[in-house]
Amino acid sequence: MTFNYPSSVIGLSGGIGCGKSTALKIFSELECTIIESDKIVHELYEENSEDSARFRKILTDKWGNEVLTEGNLDRKKIGKIVFTNKNALEWLNSNTHPYVFSRAEMIIKASPKSRIIIFDIPLLFELGIEKDFSSTIAIWTNKEQQTKRLKARNWTEHEIYERIKNQLTPDIKLERASYGIINTGDLNYLKEQCKQILIKITKKINQKDGK
Repeated sequence: MTFNYPSSVIGLSGGIGCGKSTALKIFSELECTIIESDKIVHELYEENSEDSARFRKILTDKWGNEVLTEGNLDRKKIGKIVFTNKNALEWLNSNTHPYVFSRAEMIIKASPKSRIIIFDIPLLFELGIEKDFSSTIAIWTNKEQQTKRLKARNWTEHEIYERIKNQLTPDIKLERASYGIINTGDLNYLKEQCKQILIKITKKINQKDGK
């Protein structure tokens, strides 16, 4: 699946527990349009729509009704299946991503053209789709901070390991991104980095448009 996004659409990624949610909140406060892949997936699991019904049928045809709770898809049950089985995770992603990108396209079309759009895609680099964006951002943190944040979610060491092993390391994502954000817990420093990156991206867009 290949897209050629406008230069105003910026791909963002970061390992789980790297603090993407905080960075996205800052970008929103800086008047960017935010597209969160995880939020779209949550809606797909929970809303009452044709897309959700179709998606639920795909999953129950594959795994049966044991992935349901009171007739609804249960993310925790599905998580137990996919995060210990790479093939199952890849299958789930291949059936989830078309919905995510379709809805993202709708948000992009509805967003004012003057706005920068931050498109959060957790597996941006794993999927190799960073080339679809003129600019990308990676959120980085050290392993200690990452583990601390995940333990604060009441995750066990085993759960943390299973989730992290399916993603590229923060170091690799940082190397492959156009811009990097270092998030080690200093909120003011994080805000300043987000602000400076937007200045650079805006300048790049204006130069491309001949402004």
